[in-house]
Amino acid sequence: MRPTPALEAALPFFAAGFQSLADGVAAIEAEHRCTLTLSAAPTFAARWLVQRLVRFTREHPEIEIRFIASATLTDLNHSDVDCAIRLGRGNWKGVDAECLLPQPFFPVCAPDWRDRLKKPADVANVPAITDEGAMVDWADWFAACGLPMPTLHGPRYTDPGLAIEAALSGQGVMLAWDMVAADLLASGRLVRPFREEAKSDLAYWFVTTAARGKTRKVRSFLDWLKREVHAERGVAPG
Repeated sequence: MRPTPALEAALPFFAAGFQSLADGVAAIEAEHRCTLTLSAAPTFAARWLVQRLVRFTREHPEIEIRFIASATLTDLNHSDVDCAIRLGRGNWKGVDAECLLPQPFFPVCAPDWRDRLKKPADVANVPAITDEGAMVDWADWFAACGLPMPTLHGPRYTDPGLAIEAALSGQGVMLAWDMVAADLLASGRLVRPFREEAKSDLAYWFVTTAARGKTRKVRSFLDWLKREVHAERGVAPG
């Protein structure tokens, strides 16, 4: 059997309609199972989110977490993902985005490098680790310090998780986001050699769709997440 020309022309509309129907059924089934499907970048998940999820589970034992670690922006309108945590400017189309916390960035390094980093210009004299996929670079930080960009040398990584591991292993100094570095700084595995930090228009955002944002499980997770984010900084969530 072969489709008629009229059917071929209508197929994209049928496919879109069937996909929407499937998404709706999946949402109902997920809500019934009380499974929250969450997406976040692997580095943020590993360095900040995952170790805190146990507190959400204790608070809401009826909600089961299904976690998708991906640096790719998931299409929340055409997937089974309920919500996502993204780093950006919050200007994604077709979704609801709520700012969790603006993200300054600054150099971090293993403690062994601290004595060689007395002033920002000293970065030029040690290996500078570069995360090639970062949304900011060393030039931004030097500009925030009011300094010209020097010539830097050091290893380059295409994966942010590997860049952090390089810093932890003592390969040099790297730029890090506030939330990603927070636990490593608190434990002393990394240190901030300088007080100077660069502000940016980037932040971590909680992202969902208008429909999923009304479900109990998504509202519960967002409420918990805002409390978790702001409690560490002594700021009441807005």
